[in-house]
Amino acid sequence: MVSVAGVRRDVRACGKQKWKTEIDVMNKEKMKKQSVFEQILEIREVTSWPTWDSEAKQFPWTYDEHEECYITEGRATVTPEGGEPVDIGQGDFVTFPKGMSCTWDVQEPLTKHFNHF
Repeated sequence: MVSVAGVRRDVRACGKQKWKTEIDVMNKEKMKKQSVFEQILEIREVTSWPTWDSEAKQFPWTYDEHEECYITEGRATVTPEGGEPVDIGQGDFVTFPKGMSCTWDVQEPLTKHFNHF
């Protein structure tokens, strides 16, 4: 398996394929060729995706679908149920697996473009 992601954390295997159980974080600084990251965002038309905003707060969440998002502002820690916390912030492209339950702790007001698949 080849990965361009900078950080991968195993949430819970539970007999599922590994890619379905991880929060995947990728950003420009973690790319060997930083311009590739920006090209991917442009090709995928990420800035045309819907946006979601949150003030600083904590809340539980369960993903009914796979979600990918691009954080444009803010900072948060997402802790999967039974897993390790993952810090995300401005400039991160994050993928959340379908079925994952977690707790969001938004430390700085957050804005993201998101896509479900």
